[in-house]
Amino acid sequence: MKHVEFDPSTLTGTQAEWWQKWQKRADEATVEAIDAWERGDKVTFKDAIWGELKQWLLDNVFHGKCAYCETLAPRFPGHAEHFRPKGRVDVRDPVTGRSVPASVEWPDGTQATHPGYFWLAYHWKNLLPACQDCNSGRGKQNQFPLPPAKHHALVPKLTAAEAAKLAARARKSVKFQQRYYLDPDALDLLESPQILNPYVDDPRRHLRFGEGGIVAAVDASERGQESIRVYQLDEDGLRVDRQKQQEKAALIYRSKLGATLILGGPPAAAFEAAFGALADFQNGNEEYSIAALDYIEIVKKQIQAAAQGGRG
Repeated sequence: MKHVEFDPSTLTGTQAEWWQKWQKRADEATVEAIDAWERGDKVTFKDAIWGELKQWLLDNVFHGKCAYCETLAPRFPGHAEHFRPKGRVDVRDPVTGRSVPASVEWPDGTQATHPGYFWLAYHWKNLLPACQDCNSGRGKQNQFPLPPAKHHALVPKLTAAEAAKLAARARKSVKFQQRYYLDPDALDLLESPQILNPYVDDPRRHLRFGEGGIVAAVDASERGQESIRVYQLDEDGLRVDRQKQQEKAALIYRSKLGATLILGGPPAAAFEAAFGALADFQNGNEEYSIAALDYIEIVKKQIQAAAQGGRG
């Protein structure tokens, strides 16, 4: 998983024009979804809207890769994945380990099944391209785990001061007094999600890849562990694919390092040149770029240790 820096406000030219038109449709669909839910009607989603965004994100932001596992050309023909599920929210039962519906406080103060974050169905920061293995089957689906001390939000009640502080991050409910629909950033503050979001998090603080394409949580990070479980990042076929990319990166690295040293370059400059040869891994163009770069750190240490041993 690779952190992605993306801010729609920085788009220019034809990309900015496309985004503005898409955002207008997304805003209109969001209002329709909220109005339907507040009337007590079934919320009907317009999947073409997030489907268009998925393709745009693949082409312009995620280098054609799954946002979670970095597989090139996501392995299914579906639409964008909703980080916060739009129509149902599941959590893991601590006793059985099975996914069960999450409970949440409704506007009338009662506890009931979470209806899903329907108001975020078209919010760009809640939409990511994801492959079938990460999103469906035994993958994420409707899971959205939180720490034990946290609770899923629906339409929380806010004071006037709280609402003013959130400003653009909150949409006031028409039907429910002092209740607000919060955007992803505001919800993150309330909920503290237990799974990683490439838009927001630096995955390298929580996940580390080792030899053979294995993945583990950094310092037993709970968010790292949950992300591995929910996105199935330890699936063996995926591990093998990562290993192949690690080997590809190591071959490029060793070849450039050797060629530079043969020409008489100083070791420090040779290592720098070798790392520079991995530009497509560093900018995210290559599959499993972070797994490969983590492995290169291991390879570098092995080469340096061998050199020191030879001098000794």
